[in-house]
Amino acid sequence: MRRTNLIEPSVEQITAIVKSTTTPEQKERQLIAIGLPQCDAYALAYFNRYNNSENAAEPLQTDAAEQVRQALANYTIGVEIECFARNIDIVTNCRANGVECQTESYNHTDNATHFKLVSDSSVVGLPNSTECVSPILRYGVANETFRKLCTALEQSNAQVNKSCGLHVHIGAQNLSDREYCNVFVNYMYLSNLIEKTLAPSRRGTRWAKNLINQETRVLAANNKYQMAVALYHDRYYQVNVMAYERHQTIEFRQHQGTTDYEKITNWLAFCVKLVEWSKTNRLSRETAPQTIDEIEFLNDTEKQYFKRRAAHFAERENTAAAA
Repeated sequence: MRRTNLIEPSVEQITAIVKSTTTPEQKERQLIAIGLPQCDAYALAYFNRYNNSENAAEPLQTDAAEQVRQALANYTIGVEIECFARNIDIVTNCRANGVECQTESYNHTDNATHFKLVSDSSVVGLPNSTECVSPILRYGVANETFRKLCTALEQSNAQVNKSCGLHVHIGAQNLSDREYCNVFVNYMYLSNLIEKTLAPSRRGTRWAKNLINQETRVLAANNKYQMAVALYHDRYYQVNVMAYERHQTIEFRQHQGTTDYEKITNWLAFCVKLVEWSKTNRLSRETAPQTIDEIEFLNDTEKQYFKRRAAHFAERENTAAAA
């Protein structure tokens, strides 16, 4: 809702704050302090591509929040959850929670109507291994669907172990070659921070190999085909270069297996926002964030979540080292 009872801040005030060298959190607070709605302040502080006009005289648009919301909400997404549970229980509980789910033979066919349960030979160690693959969803309405799914998986006593992963697909059909390549470069330079928030079993795993090991090749790629060549047409990297050929998506493969709603939706938010941010940002060794607080595209709540995850794994590692 637009403000009608307060004096609108001037374009000059907004521009000065947005172009300052303060952190996104500080910019957001300053923009709110001069009278911008929180949603607009967030959009301008964290997604500055809507503010950097080639024409310096062009007025700064304060409806950027709506553009951000629409851009994020309209991304197509897909999630693959590897776990252990009886398919019949998952199907029954999904349908009881209002989620259509079917057991299928192994396939890579996309659909927009139902979750499918397929086999996965990499998921081992417990009975009843399965992979729960989401339909193609819009990010803006996905969270409620995943809330229902996670409830159904809990009711089905679904379990995970170190062989399980959580894979997230983000639609990339509208990305330019440069934007697409930026995603790989940015993930590569964020990977040190990302790995602190993930289980040790997902660091350097053969199912999600480190992009930094191919740094020179990744940086030299200028289009989608060259990126595929740079990563040897191998899908088993932290970011899967082969997903575009099959699904026109970018697949993020590194997260450990989980059926937890909070973990799934926070990782999904990270991936979607990284793709959106990569449209106009490209990190380097020199500009790579050194702390989670410096990751520009995350809001305060998301940063707090990932810092808690990093602290959790650091504590576990310290306890193990002291034992």
